Amino acid sequence: MVAVKTVQKIVREILATRFPKIKIVTIKVVEDEDYVGTSLLRIDITFKAKDGDFDPARMRELPRLIMPKLKEAEETKDMGFPLLSFIAASELGKHKSGRARAN
Repeated sequence: MVAVKTVQKIVREILATRFPKIKIVTIKVVEDEDYVGTSLLRIDITFKAKDGDFDPARMRELPRLIMPKLKEAEETKDMGFPLLSFIAASELGKHKSGRARAN
């Protein structure tokens, strides 16, 4: 079992270094499996940022920065790369999910 607090701390430190202007609101960590059964971590990050402070193109590199730190902390033995999701806190609650209606 993964130490969630350790993973959150590692992710928060890397994000603070790479993106000092964004504010991390929450980091949710869930152990999961990919489509072939490889164990992995799903990491959902909610953040606040001003326009221009968050560059989605720079997010691609984060799994490769996070993975060595997780392995060093012995949090991802035999796990695949973590899957990261980012959502702006300002977007929470804007999109209501609902069931499709049949005509």
